[in-house]
Amino acid sequence: MKSYVKVNFPASCGELVQGVWESEIFLSSYAINLYNEIEIYQSDYPVKNCIPLKTKYLILDCMKSLGRNFIELSKIKINIKNPIPYEKGMGSSTADLAGMLYALYTFFEEDINLSNFAQLASNIEPTDSLIYPSLSLMNPDTGFLYAKLDNNLNDSVICLELADKLNTIAYRKILLGYKDNAYKNLFQESIQAFTNHSLEHLLDLTSQSAKINQKYNPKPYYKEIADLINISGVKAINISHTGTVVGIVYSENIISTDEIIARIQQIDKKKIYQIRTHQIVSSEPKIETRN
Repeated sequence: MKSYVKVNFPASCGELVQGVWESEIFLSSYAINLYNEIEIYQSDYPVKNCIPLKTKYLILDCMKSLGRNFIELSKIKINIKNPIPYEKGMGSSTADLAGMLYALYTFFEEDINLSNFAQLASNIEPTDSLIYPSLSLMNPDTGFLYAKLDNNLNDSVICLELADKLNTIAYRKILLGYKDNAYKNLFQESIQAFTNHSLEHLLDLTSQSAKINQKYNPKPYYKEIADLINISGVKAINISHTGTVVGIVYSENIISTDEIIARIQQIDKKKIYQIRTHQIVSSEPKIETRN
């Protein structure tokens, strides 16, 4: 057992693709350099941890799966700091759940098991594919991994964030009620992109996915923002399908951040979007330990 563990787990900027076709629910997200922080350390005295209820449920499920005694929790101090905006579709809940699993497994010196992580987290609530370190296509309700890419995005992203909040869980239930045939093609093509390890094909599908979702969760000025894909250096325009953010993925080697921001400001003259700039990173968490 470690005496101290700190885990930083990243946020997302929406999804590259997401949808539902018959019994197949699927999504694929990417991570950005915005992290939560989870600390676990041994205490000499009984402690009472103030943590979100769903994270508490996850901890209990995790302890049970590890065969640990629940009494051990009384001597473990847990701190959670999460600056990731919530109810935006940026994976704030997944960061807490996945980060906690990494922290507990590391604290108890257990072998990391990603498929088990995905199942434990999705038992609490639908979970983001960031729980896997590489770009992955996953069923958020079960944690089932359809496929993954060996390569990752190594680009920048401008995240456009609306002031509005959206209860992602409640909206997701509405989204699942739509029987849109367009999702059949999206799912099949997404599987093909991952099977062929084609990042280019996957990025091409982001527009298709966003256009379908625009019928159900419209983003202001989406058409004008989507046209930025025609600018050299802009690789993809993605959205949060059950949230309120839009991501513009681009290469700073080809086009500057200032140039893209200037174009966004021309489109969004009312300034309804908050503009954030981030780097795309691996979703593998940062872990610090002390024996």
